[in-house]
Amino acid sequence: KQRSSGRPARYLVVADPAGLPVMPDGKRLPSLPGSRREAQAIARLLPAQAVTLLAGAQATKEKVQALAPDKSVVHFATHGILRDDRPFDSFLALAGDGRLTAQEIYDLDLEADLVVLSACRTGLGQITGDGILGLTRAFFYAGTPSVVATLWDVADEPTFLLVSEFYRSLHRLHDKSRALRAAQLRLLAALRAGQV
Repeated sequence: KQRSSGRPARYLVVADPAGLPVMPDGKRLPSLPGSRREAQAIARLLPAQAVTLLAGAQATKEKVQALAPDKSVVHFATHGILRDDRPFDSFLALAGDGRLTAQEIYDLDLEADLVVLSACRTGLGQITGDGILGLTRAFFYAGTPSVVATLWDVADEPTFLLVSEFYRSLHRLHDKSRALRAAQLRLLAALRAGQV
């Protein structure tokens, strides 16, 4: 956090990777066109020169590993696959059959103040004597003090609204927890009003 303080915010947004990995059952993970819409909305909310957007074939593991270390915020809008039987093999799906595993995340040296895992069940993992062993813990170990993750499956439309409002509120409030709360309340209001 000290290394990144005082610098202008820099964002890496990764979405809708092309050529997603094949799972053990032989089926390829489905594409995520809604995540590309999410990423483009985030990019429109932020200063253009501060955002690096990796989508489609550009969303490779090599590019993420090269670009993530000096970013303030890293946002993944892709599949998160958790493996309780082999926690270090849990991964974020990337382009070209790419898998950014928990083990590889541990090896990153991040300056990011925030990582957002906009994918299904990314906050879960194997429960051990000293916490949950999964993707969130790997990002904490890599140097990120805050991770936004999910405990359930996420649907495109509510996630798009939540994430867009989160970044809008973060830009206005400069406080991650207050921005997430504001986004959640706005989504709840939209759900109750039948707008979603």
